[in-house]
Amino acid sequence: MTNKKKPPNHEAEQHQLSKQLHLLSNHLGAVWGNATLLKFHLKHDTTGQAMVDELVGPLKDALDVLLKLQEENAPYPSKTLPPPPTPSQNSIATLNGCEQLLLIEDDLQYADMLTRYFRYLGYEVRIAGNPRDALSLFEREEFDLVLLDHHLPQMTGLEVAQKLREQNQRIRMILLSGELHDGQHELFREVGFYSVLTKTSSLKEVGQTVRESLDAPPPSPRVTLMA
Repeated sequence: MTNKKKPPNHEAEQHQLSKQLHLLSNHLGAVWGNATLLKFHLKHDTTGQAMVDELVGPLKDALDVLLKLQEENAPYPSKTLPPPPTPSQNSIATLNGCEQLLLIEDDLQYADMLTRYFRYLGYEVRIAGNPRDALSLFEREEFDLVLLDHHLPQMTGLEVAQKLREQNQRIRMILLSGELHDGQHELFREVGFYSVLTKTSSLKEVGQTVRESLDAPPPSPRVTLMA
């Protein structure tokens, strides 16, 4: 007697997928602190299997962060967030036990992704989308580390760094850039940046570089930046 294969239970598959998405929605809401959870619509493909047709809601962008973390085997956010990192003995701008980062970046989507990750790691983050706002923030507040884009409106990253150093000669800085030419990495390090990262760098690499920079001694005040 031949055993016939049972037809696929598409209703059960759809229920399971729906359940998984609900759990993910609750997870994202807990991690990112957003009251409006992820909404989704399901449909069936040509074989009748359930699949996601559309994701909507303000938490949709958080999926990009989670998927990127998963691809890189980086620390994955959970409902129980890790304690903030122990501030370096070199830290001067800690607030509530958290080190202060200033992110100067005009690409809002990239800035949002980095900010979410840094806050997950336990840092306080302020964002400036242009040099004017960045310099104003830097004048009013103290920061342990500045991450800045090389290609900014009105000024280059080097020009902004020069003005930051005029206010605080020992500020740590990391340069971010979409692309760099041969030799530029070394040039930027020579003029005072702790490190130079491209925007294709993994979140894990960025997070490690930030931690290493904060743990390292501040730069020498004798460094002179070149525009």
